Amino acid sequence: MNLQLEMAYQQAWYHFWWKGCSERIHPGQRLDLLEPLLQHSSLHWVWITAANPGSRRYPTQENRWRNGLLQQGIQRLQRPFGPAWSGSDRGDWPVEAGFWLVTDQLEPVIRLARHAGQLALLLGSRTQPAHIHGLRPILTGDKTETTKGITIRNPVHQSTSP
Repeated sequence: MNLQLEMAYQQAWYHFWWKGCSERIHPGQRLDLLEPLLQHSSLHWVWITAANPGSRRYPTQENRWRNGLLQQGIQRLQRPFGPAWSGSDRGDWPVEAGFWLVTDQLEPVIRLARHAGQLALLLGSRTQPAHIHGLRPILTGDKTETTKGITIRNPVHQSTSP
């Protein structure tokens, strides 16, 4: 991930909704809203989306479709999850819908994000504040990728980041 993109992720806000309450945080801050779900120290919360893969803007309808497929993949993980959003305080990037989920196994979530063309996730836990976790997306052209029952059409992306 390049420095400019990493800075954009660091400066973004991330909004979580659960049981009629909401909380907005930035990387480096704690997320108190999901604390009741994080009773075991091995549990993490994750913010994930399938919108705007490769940090390229896509039409709203396609982003909704992509997030619908992502939601199906998240449901198959059988973990608590709910709606979430992210955006820019500067207003230079559209608000992106996504999801939060709680898990003790990050690898399946990372796989979903990579197959959705995402370059990063926001992670945290009971003991760890929110932080950006960079990803290397699995994008090899404009084709369909399938993993764990989720199929998403991926755009062309020329990333060499880890």
